[in-house]
Amino acid sequence: MSERNETKICPHCGKEIKFEAKKCRYCGTWLDEAAERVSQPVNITSAPVEKKSDDFDKIAHYHRVEITLLVIILIFAILILAERIIFRIQLNEDLDGLFFDSIF
Repeated sequence: MSERNETKICPHCGKEIKFEAKKCRYCGTWLDEAAERVSQPVNITSAPVEKKSDDFDKIAHYHRVEITLLVIILIFAILILAERIIFRIQLNEDLDGLFFDSIF
């Protein structure tokens, strides 16, 4: 770096600063445009929100339909199994009653 004794004037506050300065030591303003862009905070909430694509919405809809159908099938399977279990219990009670009635 070459050392210069030259100075320049800050375009924002008007104070005299070093010629090589990238940021004004008085007002804190960045003098280099690239450095200014880097130093400025980005407000995430002001960034535009991208909409979901139509394909993503369709896929999400099909997944909801598939899950709903699977739940319905599982409910029917549980009901059928419960009915068979109840029928076997009733059948066993009827058979036990016939067996004991015939003995005594």
